Amino acid sequence: MPLAHQEALSAFLAQGFVAGALYPAMRADGDGFHDYAVLSRSSERIDFRGVAVEPPLQPYLDCYVSAWASAHLPTSSEVAS
Repeated sequence: MPLAHQEALSAFLAQGFVAGALYPAMRADGDGFHDYAVLSRSSERIDFRGVAVEPPLQPYLDCYVSAWASAHLPTSSEVAS
């Protein structure tokens, strides 16, 4: 999704999509290059147990798991309510 479409991005994020990647200058257009965000959503719980991650990919996986948890897991204050 084009990064410039902030309203659409907000709508997708509100529906449980998680940003998985950002591609600066991904697509050339007549007036220049445009940034894109890749969003994903799954009806299945993500289970990373047993996954072996190469060290260079660990920061990406940590960031994705954090974004997924923020979108799908209740906060401690929500649990206490």
